[in-house]
Amino acid sequence: MISLKEEKSVELWSGIGKATHFLCNFGSDFPNDLKKSLAHAANVRQDRRASKTRKSLLDSIRAAGILASSQRPLNDKEDKVGLIGEIIAEQVSLQRKFDSLWVKWKVGGTSKSLGIDLVVGAQRRGTSELLLVESKHIHAEVMGKGLEVTSPAIRARFADGLTEFDHEKTKLNLAGILRSMGKTIWNSSAASQSATAIEAAYDFVKSKLRQMEFSEEIITAIDSQYCTGGTLSECVHGLQLPASIGSHSLNLILLACVSLEDVTDKI
Repeated sequence: MISLKEEKSVELWSGIGKATHFLCNFGSDFPNDLKKSLAHAANVRQDRRASKTRKSLLDSIRAAGILASSQRPLNDKEDKVGLIGEIIAEQVSLQRKFDSLWVKWKVGGTSKSLGIDLVVGAQRRGTSELLLVESKHIHAEVMGKGLEVTSPAIRARFADGLTEFDHEKTKLNLAGILRSMGKTIWNSSAASQSATAIEAAYDFVKSKLRQMEFSEEIITAIDSQYCTGGTLSECVHGLQLPASIGSHSLNLILLACVSLEDVTDKI
């Protein structure tokens, strides 16, 4: 679906993290697969809305002071851009041979829900590690603009991602994921369906949370036309690691995707 080539990397924060610039090429099947993923997200979003009781839905509508027929359209461009970023982040993790344990867009159907975007298991140095991923997708704000706009935009996304990995917030987010996993396991059991995979993922995440053993990663995707060999250094220069993140390793990935802008605009 995609291929990755490492272009450059730099060490960050005295070895706590690393920033890496990858060139990403999409396979010929990527646009169609992306459309299918977005359609799946729309179905999930609709199913979640439909699961509300009519009474609670009407109460919410009345409290908001709007008509029952007034709903947010599914064709939300901002949400679509965010979803594409999350889908690409998942594909990047799969390309790197990581195991997807929790994929937020597949659960909520939107990029606008709060929490960790992606939770994966990574085999590194012979051990299984828990990796938490935050995804970013830069699109409209750099379209048709010069390279001088790129680095500040990427830097802002990385900085925003760093705040998302506040230590206490991350613990709460992982606890929320475990509750949702537990609900999925219960529903599967009630329907006499196998829950072996989700049970294994639940146990792994719970164990790592208890031991506070996990690493974090921020993936920022942008069309490759807006990146040069010096972009990575420019956008991470002087970027501070907030003390609230703690001592977990945290890596930054600049994902320069060939034709991302065109692919995004055609969907």
